[in-house]
Amino acid sequence: MAFVLGASLSYAQGGPLTEQIQRTILRKTRSISVVSQQTNDALYKRLNALFQPPTLPSVPARPQLPEITKPITFRVQAGPLTSATASAFAIEKDGRLFGVTAAHVMENISHMPCMAFQIAPNEYDIARITSWRKGNPFNVDVAVFEIPEEAVPYVQPLPLAEAPLQPQQQVSIAGFVHDEPLWLPQEEVLFVGAKRGFVRNTFGKSLSGMCGSPIMADGKVAGLYVGFTRQETGSPRQGWVSVLNAVSSSPLPPLHQIVFMDQVTPLIESLEKDTDPEGSVLKVMGFPVTLLDVEDQLVTIQVIRNGVPVKHIYSGPLADPEHLEQFLNIKENDVVSVSVLRKNKDFQTYNVNVSTGEVTLQPF
Repeated sequence: MAFVLGASLSYAQGGPLTEQIQRTILRKTRSISVVSQQTNDALYKRLNALFQPPTLPSVPARPQLPEITKPITFRVQAGPLTSATASAFAIEKDGRLFGVTAAHVMENISHMPCMAFQIAPNEYDIARITSWRKGNPFNVDVAVFEIPEEAVPYVQPLPLAEAPLQPQQQVSIAGFVHDEPLWLPQEEVLFVGAKRGFVRNTFGKSLSGMCGSPIMADGKVAGLYVGFTRQETGSPRQGWVSVLNAVSSSPLPPLHQIVFMDQVTPLIESLEKDTDPEGSVLKVMGFPVTLLDVEDQLVTIQVIRNGVPVKHIYSGPLADPEHLEQFLNIKENDVVSVSVLRKNKDFQTYNVNVSTGEVTLQPF
């Protein structure tokens, strides 16, 4: 099969695909391959673990962090007086300390980002965050910032885990919920995907403010807490909840969503060098579709068969940018429609013929 970049592929502004994007797509494109039904079956088998009984004993959440762990987590907030806070932690690179949190957290506080850190028992100080970067939006949801100089003596960086997380591994999560410290000492990794993973939530409810917390294995940071998954009828997430429920008759349990630390280091390098992070090339059946830049968002993925839409799901925690056809049960001559919201608010829809690889940009 050959990749054909259709003549109609262009930006909504009417111009051709830029040379920069063409070069990036060609540089990132690997050999064309088709993800078989067996691959999807294997992924469904792995997803079954989400619905199995916990393999770890249930341990009640402790009301606050152990004293020794308090310097490793701190709060980020919008301005010095706001009560709306989230969680963050620090890692060290090249002798400098960098804060790590969720990208959506920094977006929410971006008009005046600050960090609150403990300087003495029951005493906190506030420092303004002046330099930060947001990761590529495709399920990465990571932001990094340089720790302000006045906060450096009071922040303890976490060492990085040497190995990636594995299913059934035990992890702990430390952060802040409703502005109060919380420690979940014994959670279980259930699923490790291309960009995100799932950890069983023994706390059993939403953890407002926990986003940005470190996921720790044996005292080292292996991931970043970015959200909470549950049944949400009628919401955009329901499409992915349905995908999860398709592998089991059991209801979806409460889950933590996590991002892995291998997404953080490149972002810190871009902050050090004052460059933009690289985008992601979206692919269907191995065919490059478009480049997703830092401020762009993948919105939906749809299958069109004989001119009729047969499946429609929102971008979610299971999506793999290089294999957007996963879970779609693609057939010959199907068209996969990929919708992207660009940073300039242009809404673009790319149609991919899975038999020929031809990509066309549909008029809005």
